Amino acid sequence: MKKVIIVLLLGVIFVFSSFASTTGVNFVTYEVGARSVGMGMSYTGVADSGEAVFYNSGGVAFIEESSIYTSYFSNEFTKQDMFASSIYYPIENLGVMSLNVLYLNYGTSTYTGEYGSQEFGDFSIYETAVGVSYSNELIKNLGFGVNLKYIHSHLADIVGGNASSVALDLGLMYRKNIRLSGDINSKNKIGITIQNIGPDVTYKDAEQSDPLPRYLRMGLSSTLEFDLFNFSQSIMGTYGVDKNTVDTEVKLIHKAGLEYGFEDIIFLRTGYYNDMDNDVSGINWGLTFQYYNISLDFAFDNTSRFGGDDAIKVFSLGYKF
Repeated sequence: MKKVIIVLLLGVIFVFSSFASTTGVNFVTYEVGARSVGMGMSYTGVADSGEAVFYNSGGVAFIEESSIYTSYFSNEFTKQDMFASSIYYPIENLGVMSLNVLYLNYGTSTYTGEYGSQEFGDFSIYETAVGVSYSNELIKNLGFGVNLKYIHSHLADIVGGNASSVALDLGLMYRKNIRLSGDINSKNKIGITIQNIGPDVTYKDAEQSDPLPRYLRMGLSSTLEFDLFNFSQSIMGTYGVDKNTVDTEVKLIHKAGLEYGFEDIIFLRTGYYNDMDNDVSGINWGLTFQYYNISLDFAFDNTSRFGGDDAIKVFSLGYKF
């Protein structure tokens, strides 16, 4: 336990130890998953479903069933497509292993001559991160997780058009369940994660390298579970803050969300996201249909965080086995 706390403290010291105004491969900070997006991306203190490893690997420690998950959204304004996938495999008495992939497709561009008068073919532009994580309970109700990922950025088929790096995410999640009365339970969580700890990303040379977008994220959630008219229902509230630790002048990003569940079949949610530095804010909403081991999630992202005025539609599909 003491060793884990020391590791996290060293991670905090590291993420605050170098400062810059720009960062590279920022796609690794993009919030993914329809459930989390529907709650205003306030998910660090939840992290209990398919997108958990992308928000807080500490929450993965409490996943009890093997599952596979995928999520997708497309931004018509920037012509970007984003895919996220994860697989979770709990091992009895040993913890939870996970494989996860992020893939951002920017489409294609065309090689041209010096003055643009000649075309020499097209090339693809994309960025991807492939990770493997391990999570476990350090002590009862305290989960710890680590996610190691390989990051690759492919912006052009020329020298200086590609870059790679490795990064580490560290996460903690503490949960406390309280029985308020015979039919009312309170489930509470608090989580913290340090993401994208690693060496700078270099496209051309070391002098022009950019640091990874190191983020400190904190969140909490509280869920009331109750029976009403012989139907099981739940209401969850969440709140979270993110801090870009590379650019010290950037203010906190604030997030909050609500989720209502009915019979573990239908879930309705909404959330608010506010990033004052980038003038990005909005109210999101989403819903989930869950049938046996299959869940289908949908969300509207109204924050315009990727540019454009139209809402981004986010789809997710999960299967437990």
